[in-house]
Amino acid sequence: MKLTVTKNEIKNKLALIQNIVEKSGSKPILSHFLLTATSGKATITATDLTISIREPLEATIEAEGIMCIPARKLLEIARESDADISLEAVDPQWVIIKSGKSKFKLACLPHGEFPIWPEVGVGSSLIFKGADLSQIIEKTLFCAGQDDTRYTLNGLLFDIMPGSKTLAVVGTDGHRMAVSTKEIDYSGQLRKLILPRKAASEILRLLSDEAEIVVTLGENNMGFRIGEIEFLARLIEGTYPDYEQVLPKGNDKHLTVDTALLTRAIRKTSLMSKEGNKTVVLDVQAKTLTVSSVVAEMGEATDVIDVEYSADPIKLGFNSDYLMDSVSVFKGEKVTLSFLGQVAPVLLTNGDPHYRSIVMPIRL
Repeated sequence: MKLTVTKNEIKNKLALIQNIVEKSGSKPILSHFLLTATSGKATITATDLTISIREPLEATIEAEGIMCIPARKLLEIARESDADISLEAVDPQWVIIKSGKSKFKLACLPHGEFPIWPEVGVGSSLIFKGADLSQIIEKTLFCAGQDDTRYTLNGLLFDIMPGSKTLAVVGTDGHRMAVSTKEIDYSGQLRKLILPRKAASEILRLLSDEAEIVVTLGENNMGFRIGEIEFLARLIEGTYPDYEQVLPKGNDKHLTVDTALLTRAIRKTSLMSKEGNKTVVLDVQAKTLTVSSVVAEMGEATDVIDVEYSADPIKLGFNSDYLMDSVSVFKGEKVTLSFLGQVAPVLLTNGDPHYRSIVMPIRL
């Protein structure tokens, strides 16, 4: 194999796979990517066995072939290069890299040991605009669990309801939850698929507003085609919690506040709470909200903002990080917090019927 590629092309394409390739060294082959040059086309393939990506590489191919190359090391070389980069396989275990007057000889692994590209199988498909899918994931991913022992929470639920022509995407870690819904054109069977958090995060990096995304729903995998990029994720097995039972329906106290003002108040008072137990208190009065935090032997912080509220006064405690994440995702001018009591789930909305989130208070 021999090909030439621009510095920016190889650098940008390798940057896309860095979160996918293995870094611990437990399986050396997974720290490598597969570079394939056949039929006049070059492609890069990387996998961690749960998610896989295959993307085109614009290159001038002089000799076809396949190589399994260390991803991190080649990216480091590309970043330091000042000119176009040529790669030439001298044998299956070594590749010669040249850029200007620089030359590197890099050890490779046998390409036959690289994992085979998984097959999605025959399944139904959904089509999204890049902007729509990006928004759905952004508004729910922050709620998904991270290394939770309840492993099904470490992903986003794609609840596909053909009868109502609705897709609901849900994220929760047991302390907060977000639900984003969208009308879809789908005639297949009812599906509940759990996409791993890491896969959802990587998809966000690939999306652009103008792109059309084709999502294929397999039995054990979910495939995404974004232009010429193919992305495949192995689904999490198990039963996701019944999120509809968690959504509060009787919250009758409604606090409406400027999103930017509330976000800033939480941020300022949490400067103190971060030194302690990360608790902020919302003291809700008619037309005013006092956000505060107190840390023993450290001090306290308060901020007062104007709000729209007419029910009985109430004090609510929250984890500052959870509340900040839940409020800041709203991009509109105002957000409404609806609650029933001090320990009941708090519902956050802003008039958009397709998005709701909840956050659990802390008992004061």
